[in-house]
Amino acid sequence: MKLKEIYEFLDNLSPFELQEKWDNSGLVVGSLNQEITQIVTALDLDEELIESSDEGVLFIVHHPLIFGGLDSLDFDKYPSNLIKKLISKNQALIAMHTNFDKTHLNRFVFEEVLGFRVDKCEDFVCYAQIDWELDRLLKRLQIRLDLPHFKMVAPKEHISTVALTTGSGASLIDEIDADCFLTGDIKYHDAIKAMNQDMMMIDISHYESERFFAEVMGRELKVLPILVIIANSKNPFVYKNIQS
Repeated sequence: MKLKEIYEFLDNLSPFELQEKWDNSGLVVGSLNQEITQIVTALDLDEELIESSDEGVLFIVHHPLIFGGLDSLDFDKYPSNLIKKLISKNQALIAMHTNFDKTHLNRFVFEEVLGFRVDKCEDFVCYAQIDWELDRLLKRLQIRLDLPHFKMVAPKEHISTVALTTGSGASLIDEIDADCFLTGDIKYHDAIKAMNQDMMMIDISHYESERFFAEVMGRELKVLPILVIIANSKNPFVYKNIQS
């Protein structure tokens, strides 16, 4: 199957024009005229995945391997080392990032993983009326997202409305109209701002909230006449409890 055919399918599924201006969704490595033998979906691309996959594979990942311009190709450093391996194995790479967040991933996590009924979706944000106590919400998040611990800002014991943005959504604080905002990568100054605006936030972690990408993408690709493999990406963080 030609890469161009797959690219056009993906563009119809989740138009690349929906991506944010700073994003790099689309064809990252490869040629649209390239013949593709199989597809591998994953949250991220790493050396192990490249080496364990066949030649002629197309990787469809969530996070682009290249953000912004590359000043040089130093094959001893990331991401140039992975680009070299991709080219040597005639493998291609497409990223489906902020466009896919808007059209698929946020809603999938909100509805199918966390089990909320969507009241409305606005770009990156899904909203629901829940009328829950805090402990119930934390238990749901812990079980469904497999979270080892929680970081919270301005916690409230009763929550009527909840909003979610997978990945890193703290920059959206001023746009959120809910009792509680679920997102990942909450930085210190984001937390200070939220605390002073009495905005409850729960950090659901970047990896834990987006690790479902490969599953969602794989499900959409089933209609194509090509083998699709769903790969599990590794969490770059290791959690360790120290006993006193």
